[in-house]
Amino acid sequence: MLAHAQESDPMWIDVRTASEFSDGHVEGAINIEFGDVVAALGQRKVATETAIILYCGSGKRSGFALESLRQAGYENLTNAGGLDQARTLKASQ
Repeated sequence: MLAHAQESDPMWIDVRTASEFSDGHVEGAINIEFGDVVAALGQRKVATETAIILYCGSGKRSGFALESLRQAGYENLTNAGGLDQARTLKASQ
């Protein structure tokens, strides 16, 4: 049952800087800068099968974060691209 909850409610991660995040972000997203994402999810003990949606300003930093997480064993990853694209994706869910 817990796995189903994770599938229906993905973890949204904004990999921009704290100041960019404070200027606006996807509702419910957490802010972890892209270079810190693997360590931060490890500290939070986030399961590798957790659905994670990443975004940044353009999709570039979230792409780097996605690759780092994939190399760390995370399996259910989506790069939503930039903030506007992420907001559109969130609204469609």
